[in-house]
Amino acid sequence: MQQQIRLLVELSKLDSEVHEVTSEAERLPAKLAPLLKDIDKLEALLTMQRNQIAENELWVKSQEASIKEEQSSLAGAKTKLQASRNGKDYNAASREIENKRRSVGEREAELLKVFDTLEKRRADLATHDAEIAELKEQAQKDLAEIQVKVEELQKQANEKSAGREELVAKIDKSVLNRYDRVRKKHGNKAVVEALDGACMGCHVALLPQLYNELARAESIECCPRCKRIVFRPEAMALANDE
Repeated sequence: MQQQIRLLVELSKLDSEVHEVTSEAERLPAKLAPLLKDIDKLEALLTMQRNQIAENELWVKSQEASIKEEQSSLAGAKTKLQASRNGKDYNAASREIENKRRSVGEREAELLKVFDTLEKRRADLATHDAEIAELKEQAQKDLAEIQVKVEELQKQANEKSAGREELVAKIDKSVLNRYDRVRKKHGNKAVVEALDGACMGCHVALLPQLYNELARAESIECCPRCKRIVFRPEAMALANDE
């Protein structure tokens, strides 16, 4: 039975190693999450900026068309002024010219302000475009490195899994079934040491009789509290010496 216990210890250790390797392989892609989140935020900002620029450009075209109409009306008012034959017509044409000039001036002033805003927004857009391009390049680089690491870890897991099959073949079926039941409940800590009279799985003291039985390593024993398989390392070392 000592040999079976030793095999269970090895199997538990191997299962823990495989679990650690596969867990790390699963965790690695998540390390990209913060960077991808930053990229998503920047892309949303870029979309908003492009929409704002598009709205500004439409407004500029509308204002330019209005200014053109106002200038055409101003030219017409000047023609009326030149053709006026009395003071009433002259004054009316003069007021119209003054109103048209003021309107054109106000529209042109607003247009200049929007031109300044557009220039700033286009500069910001170019800056953010460069930033997101840099982030995407970094993400691609990080992804390539992660893929290499994941492949290495998967290779390790496969190699360890292959060793597991060889190890399992040496364990009695009844012992293996017992191990599998405990492992289903406790994961990769199904087999734990018993040290200084206590189970290292739940850290609860074992009955002296059970602790003494573990020293003989003549049977598979479980902790009465957590139900993990327990063994005394010194008993395994003694068995090796013998």
